[in-house]
Amino acid sequence: MGNYNELFKDYPEVLTAKMIAEILGIGYTKALHTIQYGEMKYIKIGNTYRVPKRSFIEWLFEKDKREIEVA
Repeated sequence: MGNYNELFKDYPEVLTAKMIAEILGIGYTKALHTIQYGEMKYIKIGNTYRVPKRSFIEWLFEKDKREIEVA
């Protein structure tokens, strides 16, 4: 994964929706939608979503385009 890990070194190995919202500069609700429908791997514990940092980095830096609709 190259130097991508260095970009996120201050984040834990498992990210919350709030952390992903912060990284992407979007709201919490939009981050939840992105996790659920954005084809990234996640773990659901009760009503809480967790995303392994490695999975998020792979999703973020895939060569395919990413589009997040902001209403």
